[in-house]
Amino acid sequence: MINSEELIFDDNMELYFTFEVTGESVCLIISDGLYAYDEVLSTTYKQEIASFINNRSEWKDNVSKSIRERFIKVYNMDSKVTDFVLVNIFVLFEQNEKPIFGLQFNTDLDRQHGVGLKVDGTNYNVIEVGSADVAFC
Repeated sequence: MINSEELIFDDNMELYFTFEVTGESVCLIISDGLYAYDEVLSTTYKQEIASFINNRSEWKDNVSKSIRERFIKVYNMDSKVTDFVLVNIFVLFEQNEKPIFGLQFNTDLDRQHGVGLKVDGTNYNVIEVGSADVAFC
């Protein structure tokens, strides 16, 4: 579990952490296109970010299903959860806005493009899925 008080970003607004359950090392990034990138981050904002990370079990299945559907549709290829490694979580919302997160995955199934998704931080619905750039654009 990540506590919102532990969310201390470096000068590039990045923070590296490890998911306790899976052992995955992930980079959390405040998008440099946001005003929040240059602002002092409120406790509420950090709590929304921590909540998304801590509730991975709530969004993981939706994300996995969306990735699998994309690979079947685009590449005519089935995939498993183990085929994808979460490397980055992008914070894509301003303070006092509805939380939206970008998830970037590496995969051997498409090393050049990877996989990216946008996820609603309130209900964990997948908003968009595509190549890795979807996660940060």
